[in-house]
Amino acid sequence: MIFLSDIHGFYPTVVNILQQLGSKNIKDTSIIQLGDFGYHLKWMGETGLDQIEKYCEKYNYTFYLIRGNHDDPKFYDGTWTRKHIQFVKDYTVLNIENKNILCIGGGISIDRKDLIEGIRYFPDEVLVVKEEILDKLRNIDYVATHVAPDFVMPFTLSKLVESFAEFDKTLKDELKSEREKMTSIFYMISKHNAIKKWYYGHYHFGFQQSVGNTEFILIAAEKYEII
Repeated sequence: MIFLSDIHGFYPTVVNILQQLGSKNIKDTSIIQLGDFGYHLKWMGETGLDQIEKYCEKYNYTFYLIRGNHDDPKFYDGTWTRKHIQFVKDYTVLNIENKNILCIGGGISIDRKDLIEGIRYFPDEVLVVKEEILDKLRNIDYVATHVAPDFVMPFTLSKLVESFAEFDKTLKDELKSEREKMTSIFYMISKHNAIKKWYYGHYHFGFQQSVGNTEFILIAAEKYEII
């Protein structure tokens, strides 16, 4: 099983990673991409998917895509699939290698004021908390998300976020609320599940830390983790 972080529509990077994995004789496995895949972007499109599908076919990979803030939510309704590629609906539980993996997408684009709506910014891109689903979850081993709870890295806003917040007056409060929502999700899941690992991307740097019995793994953009 492999977790892959943000790609932002640059499908040659994905192809290169698939080739790297294949050259290491890593085959017959699943890849979970943690959001900001960027299929809707013009430089991804069908051509990019065709190339990714080609290498997934060659090495027998199943490619699961979680929704990020730069991903068009319309592709993540659970119906967009190819032979080796699946756009994962929020709150889907994948069973891979005898592990149950809860997938929750969504996030806020810090540069939304500079983006064209429907191209790289989507009003419904945000994280959505679904308590009725969370309350029923059992036997979850791993969680895969785009953004993270507020008790793990990053703990402060980057200079880049601060620069966008100068022209987007509600951004800081919304980002704070987003992290708090994911924290509430963590505690709701933890009521009935022993989460071993939590993988996330979005923040573009790598870090690992343990909180209680859960290991949190932040994967840097265009990087991957093999487990």
